[in-house]
Amino acid sequence: YGWLPTGIGPTRVAAGYFDSDDRLDLAVLSATSRVVTLYPGTATLEGVSEGASFLTEASPVDLCFADVVGNDGKPELVVLDGGGTHMTVVGAGSSPSGPKVLRTTRTPLAIQAGRFLLPFKEKPQLKDLAVMQLDQLGNEELAIFPAQLETGLPSDKSVAVPAKILLQNPKALLAADFDNQGLDDLLITSTDTGPFTELDPAKCAPTIQLFRFKSASSRDKAVAQSTLLYAGDGPNMVAAADFDLGDGGGDSKPGLLDLAILATQAYFDNQGNNVGRYGISVFVGQPDKTVSGGWTFKPKMVKSGSVYVPLVLPIDQSWQPSGIAGGPLGSGPDSNDIAVAFEATNSVEVFFHKEGALFKVPDAQHVVGVGQGPRAVTVAKMDGPQDEIADVVVLLQSDVAISRAIGEVKPGAQGAGIEFETPVLLRYDSGRPGPFSPVAMVVRDMNNDGYNDVVLLDNARNSVSVIVNLAQGRFSAPIETRVGAGPTAMTVDDLDADGCPDIATLDETGRTITVLRNFLCGQAACGS
Repeated sequence: YGWLPTGIGPTRVAAGYFDSDDRLDLAVLSATSRVVTLYPGTATLEGVSEGASFLTEASPVDLCFADVVGNDGKPELVVLDGGGTHMTVVGAGSSPSGPKVLRTTRTPLAIQAGRFLLPFKEKPQLKDLAVMQLDQLGNEELAIFPAQLETGLPSDKSVAVPAKILLQNPKALLAADFDNQGLDDLLITSTDTGPFTELDPAKCAPTIQLFRFKSASSRDKAVAQSTLLYAGDGPNMVAAADFDLGDGGGDSKPGLLDLAILATQAYFDNQGNNVGRYGISVFVGQPDKTVSGGWTFKPKMVKSGSVYVPLVLPIDQSWQPSGIAGGPLGSGPDSNDIAVAFEATNSVEVFFHKEGALFKVPDAQHVVGVGQGPRAVTVAKMDGPQDEIADVVVLLQSDVAISRAIGEVKPGAQGAGIEFETPVLLRYDSGRPGPFSPVAMVVRDMNNDGYNDVVLLDNARNSVSVIVNLAQGRFSAPIETRVGAGPTAMTVDDLDADGCPDIATLDETGRTITVLRNFLCGQAACGS
């Protein structure tokens, strides 16, 4: 005998001759994951092999094999769905309607898309999926689900990343080509403390870990160089952008990414006590001259007392910052500014770029009231391809608020000519029954019309919704698609390299990854 993994909470099993090869096949219904997994019969010791999985409706009840279509002697797989209200029928050789489902077998924590493995020569822009998950001992690890050339979608089987996650309490996962070497890298931040009272970063516990991916000899191997850094205490909110363009002391080259980090750094009061200061620090991405081929992030330093410490734009922690983002909000045509959302004050503050890695404390006109309980913020141009200034888009407790930036971009004026309009609510939670609990938001052009749309992941509804930008400040009603059980994170990227952003969600309860392929982008009738 042998064993094969199922989804979470297997409740029903059915046997039948599904694929006409004279070997008995199995299907297993896993109610908690809301997936059905097929196990085709084989000549192996186990007798079956793991096959495809697909999502059911909200309350799957039972399944069986039965010849219900065509009376041709070939059984279909029938799933009793929706609490017993309707059936889903899948025939042999056909693909179930709906998204592709990957089962992780581990507890998933975070997900990002990127090019992490040796690219295909035929289609080098195909994207892999990187997942931070818990291993069997409860330790965090990285796994890569490689893109497949035949389908353009991620494989069901993952590739392990040999380099270990060494941070305590890892939190956020970011993907970008930080070192500008072609492949994407992964950055993990921690909620841990260093502590800031230790002035020598080399003596502090690391709070950031960078994985720089290199091409291996084949796509079944992941090669990553790990770098550990101390970036202050609890740097769990991080934005990546080119923040120091023009700074002769930093990278001074366009396109190299820096980090804007919310954390506590060392700071001395008038009595010489290191009391720490919470706020935004910019860490500039640059080659590490102490390590051959290395890469690092270094903060802008200022003198505090008799020593140098990282420069901090101070923020009151009682305001409960809930998100940080970077983008061109109006300080100059080549400058990225910083937006921070605050849950306690129901507002977003904009820190305009001054020079190098320096930013201006917000004026009153750059503090935007956005609505109840902002959870995340992003910066994106919402007025089409001719839009020169990005706008502020905020995820609220059950809605989305968009505040348009208006005015004239004056280089060097530090946003003096920019104001923000009263936010427009997209009414995500209106006109349909709840509950609603959006937990993640991404802004991308989903239908290739030049206008950025809003993508929401809802944990309470087990769904993804696309709100299409109709131009001139108008937006569609949410276009909703079901995903796996208990989604907590998502990534939106062009996985199959066809020019259209796709969606992959991390479904924590079901331990699945749901991949939603975008088929309509660029066609005459565009949609989600």
